[in-house]
Amino acid sequence: MRYTCWMFALLLVGGSALDASDATREPEVLKWQQLPPLPDEHGLAGAFAGVHNDVLIVAGGANFPKGRPWDSDEEKKRKVWHDEIYVLKPRTGQWKSGFMLPQPLANGVSITTPAGLVCIGGDDSKQVHASVFLLKWNGKNIELKRLPDLPAPRANAAGALLDDSIYVAGGRDDKDEQELTKTLWRLRLPSELEKSDSWSGSSWDTLPQCPGSPRSRAVSAAQAGKFYLIGGLGSGEASPSELKLKYLRDGWRFDPKKQDWTQMPDAPRAMADAPSLARGESHILIYGGHDGMTHDNRPGFCRDVLAYHTITNTWTQMGEIDAALASTNAVPWQGRVIIPGGEVAGRVHSNQVNSVELGRQQPPFGILNSVILAVYMLSLVLMGIYFSRREKSTGDFFVGGQRVPWWAAGISIFGTQLSSISFMAIPAKAVNPPAVTLYESRCEESITKDKHKTTRAKGTSVLPKSTTRQRSWRGGRRYNRGD
Repeated sequence: MRYTCWMFALLLVGGSALDASDATREPEVLKWQQLPPLPDEHGLAGAFAGVHNDVLIVAGGANFPKGRPWDSDEEKKRKVWHDEIYVLKPRTGQWKSGFMLPQPLANGVSITTPAGLVCIGGDDSKQVHASVFLLKWNGKNIELKRLPDLPAPRANAAGALLDDSIYVAGGRDDKDEQELTKTLWRLRLPSELEKSDSWSGSSWDTLPQCPGSPRSRAVSAAQAGKFYLIGGLGSGEASPSELKLKYLRDGWRFDPKKQDWTQMPDAPRAMADAPSLARGESHILIYGGHDGMTHDNRPGFCRDVLAYHTITNTWTQMGEIDAALASTNAVPWQGRVIIPGGEVAGRVHSNQVNSVELGRQQPPFGILNSVILAVYMLSLVLMGIYFSRREKSTGDFFVGGQRVPWWAAGISIFGTQLSSISFMAIPAKAVNPPAVTLYESRCEESITKDKHKTTRAKGTSVLPKSTTRQRSWRGGRRYNRGD
């Protein structure tokens, strides 16, 4: 027995050392790579981007091909909207071009769906559009299909796909960004996407507006059955000569089942035009964007990657991106996140296509861990040899010769029913509504018996109503009817 206790203590010390080694493990890091740059050497901002049939699609966008907005020459500072569509196949290293949008567009909402890339709203040099269309890749060409228009024109809106529905929130409805909105619209995807007339009966639903300030260029994502709207640009103090916009940090969460909004904790910094993407079961990652502050002598553009945890309602910083990015999209493709083009500084566009994945820096296993592992395995072997010599019969093997005390047998049975999921998954579920729902359903099931019936040898009789004990719940307390 003394030998057994010594071995058990050794295993506890070894397990603690392994836990300490895990605690010092480096956090997740970003691994960046460069894909072939976009064919437009001047770069693109505000382009539509998504995936269909395993190809990356980038369409439209705007830039300053002949100069910069601060140039004195009017021709050089003219902004140009584009209608080209570029397609990149996996492992080809070269973009395909020659495909066109119906008109030059930028600053719309991009939603990747099983049916294709849905392009929503946007603007050109003259006006803001309400048009919605679907881009599909058939293996050789881009097919375009018109979808129901938005209820009103929108540019720089935010959107996401949640449970087979497209959500579009906020944005502006004029060219000068003087009229900001806080509307929320939803378009349900058809159940049979492959049919040619599957979208004929579709229309946009108007949902409750966001209680926060009207905004454009906000960050959005769909995670854990809810739609999230974070930051953006809101209306500030305006003068007769110019409109002043303010950067926002507040965040809002919309529950489609309850049809209501709840406020989430403010972000660590303001953010606008930042690419964002849901990751895993509970995280939202936000890559860069601009916040109106000065970073590395570049006004307004930051490089940090923020993560929001939807269960704990907390913000953390995951790392930094190689270059500041804004006015672009984060698209999952080939197991990585693709961020094509965008702005790297005010009115400075990029044609670089960034590819990022989350990894974990694994330190060397180390001598200490190797020694602990070796001692652990050796201990198991020695324990097996020691106890095997005490076995003289099958009774010794199966029931320990009936020498095991009751409390030790109880602990053993209870420990057999536990696993790693008991310590990791159950605490996480405890803060989720499904756990409460399960508890309530079990209580309801156990207390909804109306009568107690007794069966006798000769027939069946029902107890008198006065003696029937019926349990029910009222106001969170249980009482017994008939008492």
